[in-house]
Amino acid sequence: ISWEEAIGEIADRIMDLREREETEKFMLTRGRYTYLRPIIYNDLPKIIGSPNNISHSAI
Repeated sequence: ISWEEAIGEIADRIMDLREREETEKFMLTRGRYTYLRPIIYNDLPKIIGSPNNISHSAI
């Protein structure tokens, strides 16, 4: 599977969760911080509608 196909598959699955109003099933697990931290770690789960954002220190 190519990167393009993989990203498309992920996007399709996220949209399916949103359509079924099951965004709580999405969980973002993360490692150490990067310069993209505010966008990826904080905003992405909010945009999707999920409260599930877990850092490496919580695991």
